[in-house]
Amino acid sequence: MDGNSLIQVLITVVSYYFFSREFFKFSAEIRRKPISGRLHFACFFFVYLWFFIASCLELPLVVNWFIFLILLGLEVRLAFSFDLLVSYGLALFCAIMGLAVNVFFRSLVSILLNIPISTFDNALSSIKSFPIFLGFTAMVFLMYGLRRSHFSSRLERMMRYRKSLV
Repeated sequence: MDGNSLIQVLITVVSYYFFSREFFKFSAEIRRKPISGRLHFACFFFVYLWFFIASCLELPLVVNWFIFLILLGLEVRLAFSFDLLVSYGLALFCAIMGLAVNVFFRSLVSILLNIPISTFDNALSSIKSFPIFLGFTAMVFLMYGLRRSHFSSRLERMMRYRKSLV
């Protein structure tokens, strides 16, 4: 791994860490149970490890995010003791927003730099880390905004009443 790749990995790690922190704070508000720093770090580490492995394997973006959805749902279940429906509901909520923001920033950077979107493949050496950094950073602000607007309490009410989920 050369110096540029290491910098790409580091900026992605930092942006994902803050995104993960905001997502778990959001989930904690729904459960009304804080998550310990150690547990959050373990969750962050294992999911980011998956992102790194997925980059090395160069899997398609949708496959990466599907596996991310599975891992995130398991983490939410383990961290907050939600049932499977709520755990995967939160994970799906997060994954859909995350994937949409990721694709948006890949497309935006592709247009602004006038380069093909295929340049943002999943190889470690690609320039995908810039739009990924922007995507995770945007998600930090989005999750923070959702928490500040008390959206988590509305979502908690929806999840409490099962009829709204089926």
